[in-house]
Amino acid sequence: MCTRKTYVKNKHCINALTAALLITAIIQPYCVSAAENQSNTAFQTEIYVSPEGSDMRRGTIDDPLSTVSAARDMLRTISDDELGAGAVIYLREGVYTLESTLEFTAEDSGNKNFPITYKAYNGENAVIDGGVTLVNEDFKKPAADDPYVSRIKDPDARRNVVMYDLKTAGIDYTGVNFAVFYGGERGTLARYPNEQFVLGFNYSDSEITSNYDLSTNTFYDKSQVVKTWKSVEGVQIKGNFEIDWSMSPATNLVSYDASTNRVKVENVSVNGISGRYYYSNAVEEIDMVGEYYVDRENGILYFYAPENYCDIRISVPKTDVLISFDSADNITLDGIVIENCKGTLIDIKADNVTVQNCVIRCGDSAVYSNGYRNKILNNEIYHTGSTAINLLGGDIINLIPSNSVISNNRIHDFGDISRVYAGAIYAAGIGFKISHNEIYHAPHTGMQNLAMEMIVEYNYFHDLCYEGGDAGAIYDGTWRGNGNVFSNNVIANITNPTSIYYTPNGYYCDDGGGGKTFISNICVNIDGDAIFFGGGPSNIVTDNVIVNSGIRYDQRAYYPGTGTNAGWTLTGRFDAELMSSGLNWKWMLYGMDAYASKAWSIHFPWTMLLKTTNVVDLNDNFVPYAFGDSRIRNNVFASTKGTQLSNNVERLANIRDNLDCTVEDICFADFENGNYSIGFDSKIYHIIPGFRACDFAKVGVQHEN
Repeated sequence: MCTRKTYVKNKHCINALTAALLITAIIQPYCVSAAENQSNTAFQTEIYVSPEGSDMRRGTIDDPLSTVSAARDMLRTISDDELGAGAVIYLREGVYTLESTLEFTAEDSGNKNFPITYKAYNGENAVIDGGVTLVNEDFKKPAADDPYVSRIKDPDARRNVVMYDLKTAGIDYTGVNFAVFYGGERGTLARYPNEQFVLGFNYSDSEITSNYDLSTNTFYDKSQVVKTWKSVEGVQIKGNFEIDWSMSPATNLVSYDASTNRVKVENVSVNGISGRYYYSNAVEEIDMVGEYYVDRENGILYFYAPENYCDIRISVPKTDVLISFDSADNITLDGIVIENCKGTLIDIKADNVTVQNCVIRCGDSAVYSNGYRNKILNNEIYHTGSTAINLLGGDIINLIPSNSVISNNRIHDFGDISRVYAGAIYAAGIGFKISHNEIYHAPHTGMQNLAMEMIVEYNYFHDLCYEGGDAGAIYDGTWRGNGNVFSNNVIANITNPTSIYYTPNGYYCDDGGGGKTFISNICVNIDGDAIFFGGGPSNIVTDNVIVNSGIRYDQRAYYPGTGTNAGWTLTGRFDAELMSSGLNWKWMLYGMDAYASKAWSIHFPWTMLLKTTNVVDLNDNFVPYAFGDSRIRNNVFASTKGTQLSNNVERLANIRDNLDCTVEDICFADFENGNYSIGFDSKIYHIIPGFRACDFAKVGVQHEN
């Protein structure tokens, strides 16, 4: 017997008797009368799952299944008519451990009339876990003379460290994504220093070349810490070896020469240890609860546990992808804790998928979304190794928007491993809305944008880029991001006390990006510039309030440039970097020849000014147009920086009615405590008629959206 959903192709068959039993199990508790059926009264199919259940049971509240996959498979046997108004799979309290990816395919799809939801039951704590739980009773206290424990400097750590035999347990500890999580937190591979970096050498330091020897891969250990270790075996070094916006891959230490205080490493792919770095997997440096060391030869984990460690659940990620949606449309995940994964926790290659009210944590990334009308709503997302949410979708060539939404999420403590360009949100595509999120506490950018026709509004970005330079809380580094509007956002406390190369910015539109609007935002306490445009056409900056920072707009897209300068102009960059690889520069600018499409000619007529050659026509329209259509108006500065504009920007852009004043003049409700509401008695409204202040009350996560 085959059952079917009208929207699913190639439905697989199951044993007739089994199918009949399964259907009966689901339908029986929710039977409706013939009259009710005739009147099209909606009913909802419900399936219940519990760790205390069994996959041989009926799936009712009193007789639940035990696994989510069994509920999924049971649902596959139900036809549209039997499904009613859709289906809810309720997950009861407990942990659902996955040995492999939980896969949803086309045959698992709902549709607009029959949505399917996987939901924690009545607020119960349902956890989908992709890790291997280390059994507490299998932890052992090491002997007093253990060769590794005896090397730990911190006496409290020596007393409280415990051991776990990973090798005997069959747990893979050799991969780059090996990690230990406990209590929803990422453990720290024993490192020095615990935070930030060993500060290397400034770029102007004449000692750089003498302190790093490319021929021998050795460098002078400025920290003086390596000489306190018994051995460098198993220790790695990682950091911004050349510039503080580019982190090199970890490399192993090979040896240490105590007489010269020089460390030999396997490989460093840049020109020297001239920036910042830290050491990891150094057993001597275990000095914080949650730090650990891996004896890679014998597969032994040494973990600095709290005194009540037996009550803490410690997990090692096992699965590469925890939950995947491959052409599985119209499905919702609701109220579930989703945790512990080597790679992506939720991988969506489908449409109309919603992830809401969940806690998503402890993976390399939280969500990958590529499709139309997907929604990431009301979640808390943290402790990702790299980017939290990767957002793709839409048709750039024909300018068809994705209409996917990221809203009302708290996203924090991301970029645990990849410390640069691993933001809360990475967007690439067209037609997204990102609103009412709070994004905070991460080493680098909060949002990296390569998308277009995107609305970013009412978000609160704060305490970001504390390890990064030449970065921004919002980094908009693309030539093709036309039509993006950033409005009513607050960007605050973007500081890096150890920046070597460049200080971090608030909103940073890099490398000739154009067609952006930045309006009615508040930017407070930013080391670099609140708003920074690296050249570029048709940018609008109006009605923003900036405290302790400024606006910068350079002219890197204006001149053809020669030598070093050519690399930072449109002509030089495209000719030098792209033509050598056989790529047409316009492909980079607009992607896949989109600039030539009818949709682009209608929607972005200025792009038709570009010539068909592979060189920007400096004598015609494009370059002067870059600044002639840009506007910097009605902005308010309580800062000594104000505007820093290059000559041609000042000459060609529309710049007027910007106001210098004091914080007191702005009349914030409570500036010192972060309440940036602007009172109606503010002098701004009298001096700049029609000024549109940020609606601060709507910024950040809203309980009702």
